[in-house]
Amino acid sequence: MKIDMAFMKKDKTRGYVFLLSLVTMLVLSLLGLLSIRAASASLFQANREYVSAQSLALAEGSLDIAEAHYRKMVSDKQKPTSDVHYPNQKVLGGGVLDANLMLVTNPANPITKNQRIYATAYSSKTRPGAGTTPRKIVAEFADQSFSVYGYFEDTGLGNNWWVSNISHFDGPFHTNGKLQISWSSSAAREIFNGPVSSVNGAITYYSSQSAPTTTANWQKIFAGGLSSFTPNDRVIPFPTDATVQKAGAMGSTTYPDTSTAALIQTNADVKVPLLSGTNPSGVYIVTGKNPAATGNDYPPKIYFTVDGQGRQVVTIKHSVWDTSVSPNKWVYKTTELTLDIANSSTSKRSQQGATVDSGTWSSVTSYPDLINGVLYSDKGINALEGTLADNYVNNGVIVNANSWTVTTDYSSAAKKNITISDNLEYLHKYDATKQPTDPLN
Repeated sequence: MKIDMAFMKKDKTRGYVFLLSLVTMLVLSLLGLLSIRAASASLFQANREYVSAQSLALAEGSLDIAEAHYRKMVSDKQKPTSDVHYPNQKVLGGGVLDANLMLVTNPANPITKNQRIYATAYSSKTRPGAGTTPRKIVAEFADQSFSVYGYFEDTGLGNNWWVSNISHFDGPFHTNGKLQISWSSSAAREIFNGPVSSVNGAITYYSSQSAPTTTANWQKIFAGGLSSFTPNDRVIPFPTDATVQKAGAMGSTTYPDTSTAALIQTNADVKVPLLSGTNPSGVYIVTGKNPAATGNDYPPKIYFTVDGQGRQVVTIKHSVWDTSVSPNKWVYKTTELTLDIANSSTSKRSQQGATVDSGTWSSVTSYPDLINGVLYSDKGINALEGTLADNYVNNGVIVNANSWTVTTDYSSAAKKNITISDNLEYLHKYDATKQPTDPLN
């Protein structure tokens, strides 16, 4: 040191070099510390992102498990009527999975419900600075309804119903069973002109027939050829009873009492219940008795037509107990509902007399909204036919859908039937050149 100091006194530049060396070492040390700190922060961030990604992947797995569980319940005809907690804190090698499946109201249709899954998970593989922050996924979905099909078949076809070139189905077709087909290579047209799906993977052919071997022959069955057929499709559950539809038509679970003959007479009518005092619910038909044969049920006949303004007209022929005459007696009654789909309004009028379609029309009752499309008859329906008006579409979007649920009590105990007496179709038929979701379809 003494020698260095002596040199410094002789050569002053050495002192500056020494100081510069000290400052450089200090700066390099600080840069090193900052680099270490930055590297550590980057490592912690990478760990957090790793754990977060792991948790997100586990949450997606939890969502998939919950949805698969729901699909299995539906396939087993055990569709949940309340919330389902599954998987419930399921522990895997990489973390913990949890999901709640909630039933939520469908804003477009308060009668049906959507499913909402709240799926959460966190990774058990922790890393320094990462913690165990859980990730959550919220998914909402709705079952594909049988109502999207031009024809939906639930009984499984069985061994007693065959489709052939005599029949023709417009639009998408689905069966919860299997197709049984009798086809002819000389047929003038195909059996199905839209996509076809079947829960069963195989097609059964009639008698000694076999599957087509050419594209031209396949098109005698499917307009789009074999590629338009989807085998092994999932079961789409059909309701096991009409309770939900019954409540939808009535707007409540309080129904007209028909426990005695007097109450049947009092309540026999086509009812359009009101919600909140003004807006209509659905159409609820309380069946009367046949005027020509007292004591026998007289199930209604229902006819759909479209008037010159494109409005949907529903004509219901039934019977009521006429107390305006003496002695009181059963008379025929015709109720006519007119739905202005474009302007969201409904009107109702009726006439009654000793014969069908006799009497004077009543004054019109107007409602400031469309009925909800649910029509329920407490007995069977002896005739159902006609033409349905198109949806009201604005700028390519369906504003008001002309969609109907026509039902009776079809439980195994009641077994009330609906007779489709003639064609039942939309004004503009399904266009196979457009997507099934196109507003026209």
